[in-house]
Amino acid sequence: MDELMEIMKYRRSIRRYKPDDVPDELIEKILEAARWSSSGDNAQPWRFIVLRDPEKKKAMGRIATEGSGRRFSAGAFTGRLCGRKGVRS
Repeated sequence: MDELMEIMKYRRSIRRYKPDDVPDELIEKILEAARWSSSGDNAQPWRFIVLRDPEKKKAMGRIATEGSGRRFSAGAFTGRLCGRKGVRS
Protein backbone atom coordinates (compact mmCIF):
# COMPACT_ATOMS: atom_id res chain seq x y z
CA MET A 1 0.00 0.00 0.00
CA ASP A 2 2.87 2.37 0.76
CA GLU A 3 4.28 1.79 -2.70
CA LEU A 4 0.93 2.63 -4.28
CA MET A 5 0.69 5.84 -2.24
CA GLU A 6 4.18 6.84 -3.37
CA ILE A 7 3.23 6.26 -6.99
CA MET A 8 0.08 8.36 -6.60
CA LYS A 9 1.82 11.19 -4.76
CA TYR A 10 4.65 11.56 -7.21
CA ARG A 11 2.93 10.77 -10.48
CA ARG A 12 3.55 13.08 -13.43
CA SER A 13 1.46 14.18 -16.35
CA ILE A 14 3.10 13.04 -19.55
CA ARG A 15 2.87 15.29 -22.59
CA ARG A 16 5.26 13.46 -24.91
CA TYR A 17 5.44 9.75 -25.46
CA LYS A 18 7.96 7.40 -26.96
CA PRO A 19 7.05 6.19 -30.45
CA ASP A 20 7.36 2.54 -29.34
CA ASP A 21 4.33 0.30 -29.67
CA VAL A 22 2.75 -0.79 -26.40
CA PRO A 23 2.70 -4.59 -26.18
CA ASP A 24 -0.75 -6.22 -26.37
CA GLU A 25 -0.16 -7.92 -23.02
CA LEU A 26 0.33 -4.56 -21.30
CA ILE A 27 -2.75 -3.05 -22.96
CA GLU A 28 -4.79 -6.02 -21.78
CA LYS A 29 -3.56 -5.52 -18.19
CA ILE A 30 -4.38 -1.81 -18.32
CA LEU A 31 -7.87 -2.49 -19.69
CA GLU A 32 -8.48 -5.15 -17.05
CA ALA A 33 -7.51 -2.69 -14.29
CA ALA A 34 -9.83 -0.08 -15.81
CA ARG A 35 -12.73 -2.54 -15.98
CA TRP A 36 -12.32 -3.29 -12.28
CA SER A 37 -12.37 0.38 -11.27
CA SER A 38 -15.44 1.55 -9.39
CA SER A 39 -18.24 3.64 -10.83
CA GLY A 40 -21.29 5.33 -9.37
CA ASP A 41 -24.20 2.92 -9.01
CA ASN A 42 -21.90 0.31 -10.56
CA ALA A 43 -23.02 1.77 -13.90
CA GLN A 44 -19.66 1.09 -15.56
CA PRO A 45 -20.29 3.72 -18.26
CA TRP A 46 -16.81 3.64 -19.77
CA ARG A 47 -15.81 2.83 -23.31
CA PHE A 48 -12.24 2.10 -24.31
CA ILE A 49 -10.57 2.86 -27.61
CA VAL A 50 -7.15 1.42 -28.43
CA LEU A 51 -5.60 3.10 -31.45
CA ARG A 52 -2.50 1.90 -33.23
CA ASP A 53 -2.79 3.69 -36.56
CA PRO A 54 -0.79 6.97 -36.43
CA GLU A 55 -3.33 8.90 -38.52
CA LYS A 56 -6.21 7.83 -36.29
CA LYS A 57 -4.16 8.84 -33.22
CA LYS A 58 -3.64 12.29 -34.73
CA ALA A 59 -7.37 12.59 -35.50
CA MET A 60 -8.22 11.61 -31.92
CA GLY A 61 -5.71 14.17 -30.64
CA ARG A 62 -7.36 16.92 -32.68
CA ILE A 63 -10.79 16.00 -31.34
CA ALA A 64 -9.50 15.82 -27.76
CA THR A 65 -8.17 19.38 -27.92
CA GLU A 66 -11.52 20.86 -28.97
CA GLY A 67 -13.70 22.47 -26.31
CA SER A 68 -13.25 21.75 -22.63
CA GLY A 69 -12.51 18.07 -23.17
CA ARG A 70 -15.26 17.11 -20.72
CA ARG A 71 -17.58 16.04 -23.49
CA PHE A 72 -14.96 14.07 -25.36
CA SER A 73 -16.18 10.56 -26.06
CA ALA A 74 -16.04 7.70 -28.48
CA GLY A 75 -19.30 9.05 -29.87
CA ALA A 76 -17.58 12.29 -30.84
CA PHE A 77 -14.88 10.36 -32.66
CA THR A 78 -17.11 7.84 -34.42
CA GLY A 79 -20.09 10.11 -35.00
CA ARG A 80 -22.35 7.59 -33.24
CA LEU A 81 -23.95 8.56 -29.96
CA CYS A 82 -25.86 6.21 -27.72
CA GLY A 83 -27.06 5.94 -24.17
CA ARG A 84 -29.39 8.44 -22.57
CA LYS A 85 -32.91 9.19 -23.71
CA GLY A 86 -33.06 11.83 -26.38
CA VAL A 87 -29.61 11.08 -27.73
CA ARG A 88 -29.55 9.47 -31.15
CA SER A 89 -27.81 6.14 -31.61
